[in-house]
Amino acid sequence: MMTAGAAVAAEAPDIAMLSARDVVAGVAANTWDACAVATATLGRIAADGHNAFISTRAPKDLPACMGRATPGVLAGLPIAIKDNVLVAGQGATFGTSATKGFVPTQTASAVQRLIDQGAVIVGKLNLHELAGGVTSNNAVFGPVRNAYDATCFAGGSSGGAGAAVGARLVSVAIGTDTGGSVLIPAALNGAVGYRPSVGRYPMDGVLPVSPTRDTLGPIAHSVADIVLVDAVLAQSHETIAPAELKGLRIGVPRRLFVDVADTESRAQFEDVLTQLKKAGVEVVDVELPGLVEAEKGFGPITPYELKTQVPAFLARYHVGVSFEQLVAGIRSPDLIKDYQTRIVGPASPTREAYDVALTFKPVLENVFRDAFAAHKLTALAFPTTLTDARPIVGSDDTITMDGTTIPTWKAYINNTNFLTKGSLAALTLPMGLSGRQLPLGVSFAVLPRHDGELLALGLAVEPLLPRLPPPVAKK
Repeated sequence: MMTAGAAVAAEAPDIAMLSARDVVAGVAANTWDACAVATATLGRIAADGHNAFISTRAPKDLPACMGRATPGVLAGLPIAIKDNVLVAGQGATFGTSATKGFVPTQTASAVQRLIDQGAVIVGKLNLHELAGGVTSNNAVFGPVRNAYDATCFAGGSSGGAGAAVGARLVSVAIGTDTGGSVLIPAALNGAVGYRPSVGRYPMDGVLPVSPTRDTLGPIAHSVADIVLVDAVLAQSHETIAPAELKGLRIGVPRRLFVDVADTESRAQFEDVLTQLKKAGVEVVDVELPGLVEAEKGFGPITPYELKTQVPAFLARYHVGVSFEQLVAGIRSPDLIKDYQTRIVGPASPTREAYDVALTFKPVLENVFRDAFAAHKLTALAFPTTLTDARPIVGSDDTITMDGTTIPTWKAYINNTNFLTKGSLAALTLPMGLSGRQLPLGVSFAVLPRHDGELLALGLAVEPLLPRLPPPVAKK
C-alpha cells in the first residue's frame, strides 16, 4: 500500500534539479516523502529516451511505497545500479542475451550497504555488453544514448550510469570500472565519476572482468554527492573537507596523456591548469619513463582473469548458463571479435603468460610512485578522454579526431587504461563543452589508498571549473 506521500508526488520538487544531498535532506525534514521522490524519479525515467535503463521497479514494489522505508544517511535517495551487479529479486542480464531470464537471490554487499542506509534502488542500468567496451553500443538491449546528444554514444562500459546522471534521471548511479568504465561515461555525459582504490568497496555479487583492476564506482552531479555515497560504500567515518589548494603540487604527464588529446580537449585542459595556478597550485610537467613498456607486459592479465573468473561467478551465483553459453550469446560485433581473439581464441593467454604478466603490475605501480615521490605530488591531472563523444552509428571501430582516423578504443581508454593498470584512484570532473556542445572531462589521479585526499581535492577544485548547463532535449 502506498503512503499518503505517494499520492502527492506532484508536489515534490523537480527531481531533475535535486542533488543527492537535497533529496536526503528533504526526506529527513519531511518536506516530501521517499515514495513521492521515487515515484517522480520513475516517471522521469519512463518518459526518457536515452535507453539508460534495462529494467526499473514499479512504485508498488518499493519498500518506500509500502510503509517500510528504511532510515539512514541515504534515506529516500533513488539510486540506479549497473546491470552487472546483483540485486536480489531484480533481473540481472549483464547486458547480454544468454542471461535475460536470470533473477538473483542475492544482493551484492556494496548495494546492500546502500539499501541498509535507506537508498531506494529504482532500476538496473544498460551497459556495454558484459562490461566489455567503451561505447555502450549494446546490440542486445540497444545503444545507450548520450545525455547531451542522443545520436551519440554515452561511453562505456557504464554508459547507462553516465547517461542516467547526465540526463538528470537520478542524482546517483553505481557503475563498475576496470579500465575506465566509470570515468569515461561520466566525462562524456557531463557528470562527476569516481574510481576508488581497488578494495575500497566489496566486490562480491559483481560480474568480474579483471579482479586485479575491478571496482564499483559512483557517478553523480557533484563531488559532495560522491562523498556522501562513498562513505556508505566504504563504511568510512573519515571527514572529507575541501583541500587547501595553495602549495599543492599537481603533475601533468603531457607526452602520454595530454599531447595525444584533440585540440579542444587540450585547450580546455590548459584553462583548468590556469585556474589551478590562480588558486596557488604548483603545476609541474612529469615524465613517466617505462610506463608504455610495462603496460604492454601487463596485457595478458585481464583476458586471463576474465576467462577464469567469470565461470566461477556463474557457478557461485547459480546463473544457470555456462561460460560457453554466455560467450555464444554475445551479439555486439566488437565484443564478438574481442572474445574470438584474445579471450577464448588463439591469442588467449596461458597460465604461464599470466604469471609473467603479474610481474609487470608492481613495475607499473612503481612508475607512478616514483613520479609522485620525485616531484612531491598530490595528484596527476589530465583530460579524461582524448575527445568528446561521437555518433553511435559508424563509431564502433574508429573515429576521426583532428582529421586523423584513430581506433575508438584508444580515443576513450588511452588515459584511464594507464592509470587503472597502475592502481591509481581517480576522479573525473566536467571541464566544459566542446564545439559540438558535448561534455569533456578532466581527471585527477592519486596513489592507491589516498582516496580521502582525492575527494578533498575534488571538493576544492570543483568550484574553479565551469558548471555545465543541463542537456536540452533536441527535437
